[in-house]
Amino acid sequence: MRVLYWTESFWPRIGGSEVAAAAMIDQLQRRGHRFEVVTRQWSPDQPATEKWEGVTVHRVPFDDGTFDRLSLEEILPLRQRVVAIKRQFKPDLVHVGLTGPSLFLHNFTRGQFPTPTLITLHVLPVDSEYGTNKPVHEALRAATWAVAVSHAMARQIQRRVPELAGRCSVIHNALPPSAAPLTPVSFAPPRLLCVGRITEQKGFDTAVAAMPLVRAAFPDAKLLIAGDGDATESLRQLAAKLNVSDCVQMRGWVPPQEVPGLIDAATLVLMPSRWEPFGLVALQAGQRGRVCLAADVDGLPEVVQHERTGLVLPPDQPAQWANAICSLLRDRGRIADLGREARHFVARQFNLAQHVDAYESIYRQLTAALMPQEAIP
Repeated sequence: MRVLYWTESFWPRIGGSEVAAAAMIDQLQRRGHRFEVVTRQWSPDQPATEKWEGVTVHRVPFDDGTFDRLSLEEILPLRQRVVAIKRQFKPDLVHVGLTGPSLFLHNFTRGQFPTPTLITLHVLPVDSEYGTNKPVHEALRAATWAVAVSHAMARQIQRRVPELAGRCSVIHNALPPSAAPLTPVSFAPPRLLCVGRITEQKGFDTAVAAMPLVRAAFPDAKLLIAGDGDATESLRQLAAKLNVSDCVQMRGWVPPQEVPGLIDAATLVLMPSRWEPFGLVALQAGQRGRVCLAADVDGLPEVVQHERTGLVLPPDQPAQWANAICSLLRDRGRIADLGREARHFVARQFNLAQHVDAYESIYRQLTAALMPQEAIP
């Protein structure tokens, strides 16, 4: 099957949705499916077309405001390029992996290439993307099927786009298990880890704000923040204001293959997000037998089970996070028990082969036009 994977962001940009998409595409290619990718050209020095793991990646120059600013004469060359990509590749299916304004070009060319469209919702579209003539909203309304990465996401999107009722299912994200042997949890010193884009969404400021109380109980405790983003400087300033700069390390961006090693070195993994459709880092923590403390938002409680595989805490409450961290650090046996159960839980619940099976089943049913809709899981 030929699948045109349409996404606002793709390698070499790294985030949860990009990592999940790469794992899925890799596995489906191994099963004989062919992929090409259409994505955003983030800078002029990126080639218009290149190869990634044997997949042709087409990069189209647009930004968040392109289609509001450009004239029809300026849009037409972009449309012609998409038409040429579709005409040459002849996709059996268009799979939208990360929604955004580029969907205008898919919508604009859909009539000429009436293939089924599957949309995976890794993130909930922002308010400005809903409404008449908005590319994301129009694409969702016209989609053959939609997949949400969590039940929380499915409920939210069906409230926003009622037309998706009966055309939406849930497939949790999954990752290949790490081949590295598991390592014992280290407590000397206690190491706390946050991984991800350093943005307001991730709530890493809550982790920094918890450190004075954590340090009062465990003076040698350290917090490592791995990632980059527009909130980096504000985190540094907060750490300085709270006099914890000496124990808060800003690691900067790390490639995905290094994340398991960071998790292995951690005593606890923290995800104090303000919103989080799924929570890939929590899954990775479980794979490595590490306890994750996760915010009680969106899809995170589907990945971390409170008091069974980790702790689920209210967002934006540094004192509660500090107390929970200290409580765990005082009970090493509890950390071992939770970590062991987390590993078993994610292996059962977020199995990559089952994840790929689910997508492959939807691909086949959509391209075979197997509606009734209830036949799709």
